[in-house]
Amino acid sequence: MKRLLFFASAAAMMMLSTDAAYAVPSENLLTNGDFQDGTPIAHSDFNPSTGPFNIWLGPGDVSIQENGTGKSAGDFFAAFELPADPTELGAARLVQGIDLNPGDIPPGTPLFLGFDFFPVNGSPAELNLPEIAKSELYVLGLNDSDGPVRVSPFTGDGFPPGDVIFSQNLLNLTSLRNQWVSAGAGFPINQEYDFIAVVFNAEGLGSLRGDLAGVDNVSLRKNVQAPEPGTFFLIGSAISAIIMARHRIKAD
Repeated sequence: MKRLLFFASAAAMMMLSTDAAYAVPSENLLTNGDFQDGTPIAHSDFNPSTGPFNIWLGPGDVSIQENGTGKSAGDFFAAFELPADPTELGAARLVQGIDLNPGDIPPGTPLFLGFDFFPVNGSPAELNLPEIAKSELYVLGLNDSDGPVRVSPFTGDGFPPGDVIFSQNLLNLTSLRNQWVSAGAGFPINQEYDFIAVVFNAEGLGSLRGDLAGVDNVSLRKNVQAPEPGTFFLIGSAISAIIMARHRIKAD
């Protein structure tokens, strides 16, 4: 499906993105980024020295589901199940670790991360709960000596281990709720690592677990051409239909 992508800046400026900033990207470094191959999420932490590698990891309340949450039959995604008790403090991480060979991603290599996510109602920022509910994305650079990435977060679990190559608060990306939103970011890698881990971190009370209900179409790619200096995010959503309608009105 063709998506319209938008640039979201801290000043809330928005512009239509083109493909001119990037050359043709390499294959997806992540395995089963669209969750379509039927492999279930493994209930395991990610340990840089032992893995498991190249498989999605998460606690029992993160699972691969079909249909629902704006998806049609045959379309699978990673779903974050929310505690029924609204006072229960819940936390979950969806993690995949990539085992790198020497020279796979040399320093200075530009990376591009793309993904879809489904934010739900009840923004922690609106409810003044910034320290309780979180919805975050991390790309971590890890070596053998670094600690594990726990899929069930708890106080003092050592997260994030290694180096944070990139991070983003998902709630700051868009005010849209209850629909799938497409996003992407370009960023460089400044040193060579043994492993890279992509982590979606959701924490909160009951149904306010970081406002994150689902994740889909996750890709991490090496790009031939470097992105513009600095970090940026591209946002797309069902609002594209409104923009297309405006274009048709202008054309008339």
